Amino acid sequence: MKQKIFTLLSVFLVFLFFSLFYYYEFYLPQKNQRKIIELKKRLEEVQKDIERLKKFDEEKYAEKITNILSFENFISTTTDIQLEGVEIIPKGDRKLVINHAEGYEIEVPNDVILNQTWSTKNLHFDALDAIKTGMPPHYWTVIYIWVWDKERDKQMFDEYYNDLKDPNITKLVVNGQ
Repeated sequence: MKQKIFTLLSVFLVFLFFSLFYYYEFYLPQKNQRKIIELKKRLEEVQKDIERLKKFDEEKYAEKITNILSFENFISTTTDIQLEGVEIIPKGDRKLVINHAEGYEIEVPNDVILNQTWSTKNLHFDALDAIKTGMPPHYWTVIYIWVWDKERDKQMFDEYYNDLKDPNITKLVVNGQ
């Protein structure tokens, strides 16, 4: 009986020894290696962020934000405003407006100007006559192009146009949108 217990205890100790040996020699280094690889990846990401932040020009960013928020940059009383991503080409009594940022073009009369606009998603074309007669700016807009964003709620869009009773407002559907 003692010999069986001794044999079982010996087998158990040998098994325990090999288990500990395997754990410390194979499993633990692999686990640590994975952690080291993850930490190296994270370190690379942090270094990229540091490089990007070193290149960041606060003055240029502040100037860009100031231009975006500046009233003079998105309102005019005589000519089309300059909007990045939108090109305006005169064509006789009309002008071609190409919205490169949103991927469309439209012809408008010469007596309207791109105005009161700070985003390529929403273009306001104001009537020069309304501006010259001294009407408040919210009465200037005669053409308003609103690019629908698929992320917005389509039901809200349909309800908005269903509620409008003004026969002078037209909903244009371009490419199914």
